[in-house]
Amino acid sequence: MIYFLIYLFLEVIITSSFSDTYGGLWLFVEILLSGVVGAVIISNFKYSLMESLSNVYKGQMSQQELISSSILSLVGAVLIIVPGVFTDIIGLLMQFEVLALMISRPFIKHRDFNSTNFRQTSTHQSKKDDDIIDVEVISK
Repeated sequence: MIYFLIYLFLEVIITSSFSDTYGGLWLFVEILLSGVVGAVIISNFKYSLMESLSNVYKGQMSQQELISSSILSLVGAVLIIVPGVFTDIIGLLMQFEVLALMISRPFIKHRDFNSTNFRQTSTHQSKKDDDIIDVEVISK
C-alpha cells in the first residue's frame, strides 16, 4: 500500500510539473503519443520474443532471463500506454533489455545452461535413434 502511495505521489508531482512547464496541450500530445508507442511495442512483441527465443537456443540467454525480459518488456509497454509521465519513463526504461535484466537478476535462480550441453543431449538422442530401422510388414 505504501508503494502505491509513493508511486501516486511521484506520478502527480512529475505530471503536474510537466504540465506546468510545457502546458496542457503538450501533456495531451504526450499521452496520445505514448499510447501509440505502447500499442506499437505490444504489436511488435512477437518479433522480439522470437529473437529472444533464438538467443536461448544459441545459448546466449538462459530461460529465466528470457521469461523475465519478456514479462518486463510487456509490462513496460502497458505502463507506456497508461497516462502519466512517470509511468512512461518507467515503461521506457523497461524496454531496454539490459536494464530489465539488471532489475530482474536478483530474482533469477542461476543454472548452468549452455548450448554445448543442449547440443550434446540432442546429438546423443539422434545417435540412439539411428539404430532403429523403420520397416513395413505386408502380409498376404
